[in-house]
Amino acid sequence: LFPYTTLFRSTKEVTSDELGTINNEMKVDDWAELAFNTYKKNNSGLNAMKSRYKNYVSPFIGSYSVGRVSPIHLQNILNDCAEKELSYSHCDKLRQEIRFIFQKAL
Repeated sequence: LFPYTTLFRSTKEVTSDELGTINNEMKVDDWAELAFNTYKKNNSGLNAMKSRYKNYVSPFIGSYSVGRVSPIHLQNILNDCAEKELSYSHCDKLRQEIRFIFQKAL
């Protein structure tokens, strides 16, 4: 299965300097959209990132509040990616994007 490494940090008191305070009740889908559009706005791969998020992350945790997500939820997403026999490169990009979303939430 895909290796889990420092992908997730606690989401207690979730804040972001540029966007103001984000409470723990904000949905992951809403936060991801805000993070992508704020931090990756001029990135040429933005549509691909949003597509991977929509297809592989959102079905698992998109409706969860940011404060409810735990490392096991994220590992399950990566395990699902590996079980579907997607390429290592694809799974690694997904891991990086998940990490980006939750690092920006802290």
